[in-house]
Amino acid sequence: MRCRDGEALEALERLYAQARSATELLEVARRRAALSSGPERAGHFLHVAELCEAAGDAAAAVEALREAHAAEPERTEPLEALERIFAARSDRRTGRHAGGARGRPGRPDPARRLEVLLRRATCLEGHPDARRPIEAYADVLAESPREPGAVAGLDRLLSRPETRGGAARLLEDVHRLAGDARRLASVLETRLEAADDSERPPLLAEIAALQERMGDKAKAFQAKLRQFRESVRGGRDAPGVRAELERLGLEAGALEELRTALEEALAAGLPPRAALE
Repeated sequence: MRCRDGEALEALERLYAQARSATELLEVARRRAALSSGPERAGHFLHVAELCEAAGDAAAAVEALREAHAAEPERTEPLEALERIFAARSDRRTGRHAGGARGRPGRPDPARRLEVLLRRATCLEGHPDARRPIEAYADVLAESPREPGAVAGLDRLLSRPETRGGAARLLEDVHRLAGDARRLASVLETRLEAADDSERPPLLAEIAALQERMGDKAKAFQAKLRQFRESVRGGRDAPGVRAELERLGLEAGALEELRTALEEALAAGLPPRAALE
């Protein structure tokens, strides 16, 4: 029987379900999925995958889950189901069973788990809830702290205003762990955009130190100059910051900018003796 009508297929599915005819039920579900479109398509293929799993056909379940994922990439159920199936395959290959190694049944091998987590995070990049992709990439980094795919994804999230701050915080940890001074300085600059008054001085101090470590005295001076001017605007005398500013100004050959900054500080009420130290 070749039935192409959606309503008729739905009626057939109910009939076969009542008769507990698994083979016919799966065939009808496949037809409904193939005919579906729009927001319902992913749900239909998820249903097909469930029936395939129940029938013991993991390969067919995987194909259905891939169709569900293609129909609605932001939906996480297909990837979670794929992870479960791959975990079961891994357990069979290694001879594990429920309650087996380390008491973690269904745990896939690390490489497979990382692949699924990374795919899930990539799919969530466009999610309207900005927390979802950030949390997903945090899960990836928990498995592999310097995962290149996660770094690339977080770099993409820097271009979205709503995910920029969260992505910068995760990337800060990655680049700090890697000892990548250039990229760490860049991401700290991004963090400055949303930093409050208490966060800005240590961020600027670290940027200055990183730039000096990389041999760029001019950029180190500019970062320290920003820190100094912000302290002056806040009515704070910061002798340590001023001393570092003077040293970097001399080493960078920025004497005119240094003189201007100190004159501005005097005009703002910095003690004259402090400006002349």
